[in-house]
Amino acid sequence: MSIFSANIPLFKDKIQIAMELFDTCSKTMDFSGIVFDSWYATTRLLTHIHKKGKIFYSEIKSNRNIFMRHPVKKNKCLVKPDELVTLIKKHFWDKIKFVKFKTTDGSEVSHKSYSFEAKLKDCDVPIKLVVILGKWNKEDDYNYHILITNDLRASAKMIITNYLLRWGIEHCFKELKDTFCFDHYQVRHINKIERYWNLCLVAWTLTYWIKQNAYLAKILETKPTTFNEIKQAVNSMLEFAATNALSKNEKLANGYFKIKSKRLKKKCAA
Repeated sequence: MSIFSANIPLFKDKIQIAMELFDTCSKTMDFSGIVFDSWYATTRLLTHIHKKGKIFYSEIKSNRNIFMRHPVKKNKCLVKPDELVTLIKKHFWDKIKFVKFKTTDGSEVSHKSYSFEAKLKDCDVPIKLVVILGKWNKEDDYNYHILITNDLRASAKMIITNYLLRWGIEHCFKELKDTFCFDHYQVRHINKIERYWNLCLVAWTLTYWIKQNAYLAKILETKPTTFNEIKQAVNSMLEFAATNALSKNEKLANGYFKIKSKRLKKKCAA
């Protein structure tokens, strides 16, 4: 029997984990909507969120079928995203609108978009789709994006703006993995893994708080900017504080990011 058998409760697929996380947050947090990427835009999760009375914003994969009225066949049928984009450009070009919105770096951009209501294959949740005809940025590998929401009254700008909130979450998770070794745990028990994750989150939170308040810039000559630099600076400060507490040696300050604070140096020598 595989260790990933459904009979073993500790091993769950990502959608089941997402649903449980959603239910837990719903009991303790007051929120109206949830944002996630195309990997989580499954019928199971979309239906679960919709039944709970919450709004979702997501993107669909390029192989997801859309159940809509075909402008040529004159009946409702399944259409793939690639075909949909072609149909929009050929038959609905007069309804394409420019939408202005701010990107994650704060700059304002304008993209062509087309909005309409439809349903996804094997999903009964009413959906509003916003087709973005263009790349998010120069590094984007895709020529279009299709966003979805169950808020049928939402404007294209609102849907795009809410979906882009996901990038901040993605950036946080990337920092957790790259800088704080979030996925490098060397334990097997679920409780030990959770404790390790909690320590990583505490370390990230402390570093983010220090970064946002620019505390290190007040005492260090070399101003750290990236999360990794700030982490190293904080680590050096902790090492310095621990060593200084034992030796009371002012010269140690020169070896840790060239401390410039006279008050701190004076305190070290006291």
